[in-house]
Amino acid sequence: MIDVPLNTGIRLAIGAFKSSPIASLRNIANEPPPDIRRTQNNILYASRTLKNENNPAIKYIDNTIKEAEDLQINIKQIVPREPQTIPPWLMQINTNIEITEYKKNNTNPNIYKNLFQGIIQKYPDRKHIYTDASKTTDSVGIAIVAENTITTYKLPPECSIYTAEALAIYNATLHIIQNKDTTPNNYLVISDSLSSITGIQNITHPSDISKLIQEKTYEASGMGMDICYMWAPGHCGIQGNEKADLEASKAASSPDTPLLNIYTYEDKKKQIKQVLDQKWLIQWINQHTKLNQIKNNIQTWKNPGLNRKEETILNRLRIGHTFITHRHLMEKNDPPICEMCGVDLTVKHIITECRKYDDMRKKYNISQQIGEALGPDTQSIRNIILYIKEIQLYNLI
Repeated sequence: MIDVPLNTGIRLAIGAFKSSPIASLRNIANEPPPDIRRTQNNILYASRTLKNENNPAIKYIDNTIKEAEDLQINIKQIVPREPQTIPPWLMQINTNIEITEYKKNNTNPNIYKNLFQGIIQKYPDRKHIYTDASKTTDSVGIAIVAENTITTYKLPPECSIYTAEALAIYNATLHIIQNKDTTPNNYLVISDSLSSITGIQNITHPSDISKLIQEKTYEASGMGMDICYMWAPGHCGIQGNEKADLEASKAASSPDTPLLNIYTYEDKKKQIKQVLDQKWLIQWINQHTKLNQIKNNIQTWKNPGLNRKEETILNRLRIGHTFITHRHLMEKNDPPICEMCGVDLTVKHIITECRKYDDMRKKYNISQQIGEALGPDTQSIRNIILYIKEIQLYNLI
């Protein structure tokens, strides 16, 4: 019931003619169909709900979880986010990002190595743990390299590199707590992910994984262990970093690496959009409209430098429904005929075929292919507007 005013609003926003197909309106406006939009919002809501296992709404989202699974989207293992229980003033997170004072694009790797060695001298009697992550097009791996152990995991392919780097640090923190009886009390966790380290520093609005790291760090401090998280630049010859990088790459590519089936809400949000955009694309390709004969995608075509009138004209031409070609539907008359050629008057005929406008087409270099003539190329857009003005149809579109 709400779809009608939504479609009307979209038509008015882009200036389309009244008879324009709804699918074309939504493609031009980059607005997904209502069923896809509702599915996306439902799955996003279920994903947010699952972050807190004590959320009473969990018992009402089984159908949405099943709907997501039908789309090959698993949201059950999402990184949890429980309500804050530790007062912020008690959350003391020790980090070191001193090396960031030296920009990588003008700092020699040997200088970085010397800086690194100088900084770690400030932390004597600490055990070093190096973490890293690797992401390819279809796999993600993480590595935690301690003095005598190497732990690697593979993550779901939808995980971002930020998620992977943060999860590597989180698992290093877990490793420290789990081995509290056999290892020293002080640690230096070293990562080449500056965003992860600065994320851990954020006490007021941490990301989901940063919050878990903070909570485990607080738990470790209660056991008498002190953990400092340090940033070190990657690919600069720092031995522990290079080892972690190698092991993370091997973890991503090896089929034998154990899977750590966990991901963040942000990862799922991106995957949900990708999956449903693909569903929309398939729907669009199967449409039979004038627009999808020239635009076989759902990407936004930008129209730089056009005023409202010109953008309206361009949208109507692309959709293929204009005042001069389709007003007969409103007036309940016969379709218009081209006086020069004796054929139906259509946008395609006006732009690429009508003999009356041959000279103007040559003057403005209008392509004989309708898809090129009305495509997203900036020069083609300028040319088509000038062409429409020249043939005196500017106020009839």
